[in-house]
Amino acid sequence: MLLIFVVETTESNKSDEMYIKKYIRTMFPQLIDSPGSVVKWVYMNGKGNYKKNSTLHKIEDYSKRYLRFYENVNDIHVIYCVDLDDTCQALDADNNKRLNREIKAFCDERSYKFVWFNRTIEEVFLGKKILRQKDKSKEAQKYIRKEILNIEYGSEAYNANDYMEGQTRRTNLGTILAKL
Repeated sequence: MLLIFVVETTESNKSDEMYIKKYIRTMFPQLIDSPGSVVKWVYMNGKGNYKKNSTLHKIEDYSKRYLRFYENVNDIHVIYCVDLDDTCQALDADNNKRLNREIKAFCDERSYKFVWFNRTIEEVFLGKKILRQKDKSKEAQKYIRKEILNIEYGSEAYNANDYMEGQTRRTNLGTILAKL
């Protein structure tokens, strides 16, 4: 099985990767420990780059490489991981909702999985928002050394109009991974 996680972070930061890897190792080790299991990461450098040629090329390249050794295209799962961000009070709330809907539709069209973090991956795993980019990697490194996971799960469904203030620290990551 090939899992291609497409994440918002940069390749030099890798904070999203750190949280997701720890989660998989803790909750779904069979996804990475099985023979033929491969996990790859595509770094978007911001969710606005979700359909940029460089992002799509990396997904295609990883898929082609995997298919050289394994024949079943159904064993390839592309998983877009997106922060919902603040869609209520931010100045660009409408743009955020629109972008989230576009990414979800893009994933649906291609049979990709859409994982959301409400509001950010840091809020889901740490319980707090990390504002400075340079602090995100440091906080993720501290988190992966801890032995516990403390997050709440949402449903698989995402509806941009259903976002409610106060519903932070939720994700559908477990729901999506359990179906693989």
